[in-house]
Amino acid sequence: MEARDHAAVVAQLSPDVVLYSPILGRGRFEGRAAVSLLFSVLLEEYEDWHCLAELRGPGHHVLVTQTRVHGAHIELVDVLRHDSEGQVCEVRVMARPLSGVGTLTAVLGPALAQRRSRWRGAVMRAVTAPLPPLLRAGEWLGGRLSMPQEAR
Repeated sequence: MEARDHAAVVAQLSPDVVLYSPILGRGRFEGRAAVSLLFSVLLEEYEDWHCLAELRGPGHHVLVTQTRVHGAHIELVDVLRHDSEGQVCEVRVMARPLSGVGTLTAVLGPALAQRRSRWRGAVMRAVTAPLPPLLRAGEWLGGRLSMPQEAR
């Protein structure tokens, strides 16, 4: 990802990889083609991507990363599970802050939907566009109303 090498990223995926995204709720990306499409859009939209920490265990690999999408700072934790061949067969992505996830949703949702059809992209844009400003306002207001003065 840091090298922005889509082919190298996809080469690490098993054919039946499953990716659980923080923007899909119960949905998921299934299969190398679907996850490859997602990564192609991510590589287009990520302004930068840095790995902050990496943890390894038997059959698992955890990446703690940060990126920016349309100026929004996003911190991610990717839990990767490997199959017996060493390929990634499962990816679980957690992200914060909520305003960053909102921006990610407002960017990725329409970009992915647009690849299926123009009207799907337009509908996704209309539905997700309010998320980033609303969530930024909610974080700002929530911090002022719920945190003690000395903690802000």
